[in-house]
Amino acid sequence: MKKFCSVLLSIVFALCLLAALMITVIRSNLNYSKIINIAGQFLNPVMEHYLNEENVKFDSEFVPDVLASEELKDFVNKYQDAVVDYIVDKNPELTFEHEDVKKIAEKGIELYVKHTGAYVDKSNLDAQINQYVSEIISDLDTLKAENQEYIKIIKIVEIILSDKTYLICIIASVVLACLLLLINKNIFVWMQYVFMPVFVDGIILFVLASGLLATLPGLLSIMVKNAGLIDDIYNAVWAYISVILKNIKLYGIICSIAGIALWAVGFTLGRKKAS
Repeated sequence: MKKFCSVLLSIVFALCLLAALMITVIRSNLNYSKIINIAGQFLNPVMEHYLNEENVKFDSEFVPDVLASEELKDFVNKYQDAVVDYIVDKNPELTFEHEDVKKIAEKGIELYVKHTGAYVDKSNLDAQINQYVSEIISDLDTLKAENQEYIKIIKIVEIILSDKTYLICIIASVVLACLLLLINKNIFVWMQYVFMPVFVDGIILFVLASGLLATLPGLLSIMVKNAGLIDDIYNAVWAYISVILKNIKLYGIICSIAGIALWAVGFTLGRKKAS
C-alpha cells in the first residue's frame, strides 16, 4: 500500500512540477523589455510599415529609439495586464491615466523632432491624446468583436499563467514532496520517488520544445498570412516564441540530467544502507 501511494503521489508530483516549470519559463519572458530585446529588430519594420501608411516621415533610427524609450516601457509594463483584462472581459472598462499617455506622446514628439528636425505644434496635444485613447479603445472593441475564438484562447492562457495557478503548482509540488518523505521516512527512497519524476519532466519538456520548434513556424506563418498581416509580424512573434521554446528545451536538459543523477545517487546509497 505504501509503495502504491508513493507511486501515485510521485505521478501527481510530476504533473504539478511540469506545470510549474512551464509557467516559470513563460512568465519570466512576459514583460516589455524582454520582448523588445528579443523581437525588437523585427518590430522596427512593423512600425515603419504602419507609419509609412500614415505618411509619417522619419529616419531609420526613429523607430528603435521609440521602442527603447523608458516612457514606453513603463507604460506597457503598467497597462499590459489591464489591456488583457479588458480584452477578455475581466474588466468592463479600460482607463489610461492622461499623464501617462502624455509622457509617451511628448517623448514621441521629442524623438520625432530630433530625427526629422520638423516642427510639431503641441498646442492641441491634450485634445489629440483624448481622441487617440478613444480610438485605441474603439479598436480594441472591434478586435474583441471580430476575434472571439482567439479571445477564448487568451482567456484560457491568462488563467493558466495567473499568479493563483502558479502558486498552486508550486505549493502542491512542495506538499507532495513532503508527503512522500513522510510516507517513506527514508531520504534515499524519497530521492528515488522525487527525482525520477524530475527526469521524466525533463524528457517531456525537451521533446515538447523540440517538436514545437520544428512544427510551429509553418503553422504560425499560415496564421499570419490568413490574417493579412505583414511578414515582419511573423518574424517578431516567432523570434519571441522561439526563445521561450529554447528555454523550455534547456530546462528539459537540466531536469533530465539532474533527475537521473540524483535518482541514481538515492538508489545506490539506499541499497548500500539496506545491505
